[in-house]
Amino acid sequence: MTDTEASDLIRTNYLDTSRKTVWADLGAGSGTFTRALAGLLQPGSTIYAIDTDKKALKTIPNLRHQVKIETYVADFIRDELPLPKIDGFLMANSLHYVSDQIAFLEKMSGYLMEVNDLLIIEYDTDTPNAPWVPYPVSYRSLTNLVERIGYQTIHKLRERDSIYGNATLYSALATRRNIR
Repeated sequence: MTDTEASDLIRTNYLDTSRKTVWADLGAGSGTFTRALAGLLQPGSTIYAIDTDKKALKTIPNLRHQVKIETYVADFIRDELPLPKIDGFLMANSLHYVSDQIAFLEKMSGYLMEVNDLLIIEYDTDTPNAPWVPYPVSYRSLTNLVERIGYQTIHKLRERDSIYGNATLYSALATRRNIR
């Protein structure tokens, strides 16, 4: 996927871009969606790009659209992450590698500010395709998942055909406001 295609897939008016924010891209790879997210955020914002592939992370520039991008080699599923409190997570084709998605997202809640966003790009299917999509999460399943862990809103942003055939790729943004 090109940077332009990634940017088009996550473009949204639902995201608060009026202030500097801090995000984490879990499973960032070579940063296609990291760069796309950087294009949406306010200058001065920060994105932590996290992946197990050190070589791929090295291809991500550390500053994009005046957004600071910091890279970390870590397994986002198993490792404790070197994160401050953040405003949101981006998971582009990575949630489908998590076997217990509810427990994982509840664990991630510990890193999040009281108002937070979850930006997801996934295949719109619930049929596994091992080893590439072992734990798929269709938009319908994602809606149920995020509602169970307290997100108040979810919006399907865009869809596009997958180059791999069987399922459409979708993007969605879920927002949660934890009033304590």
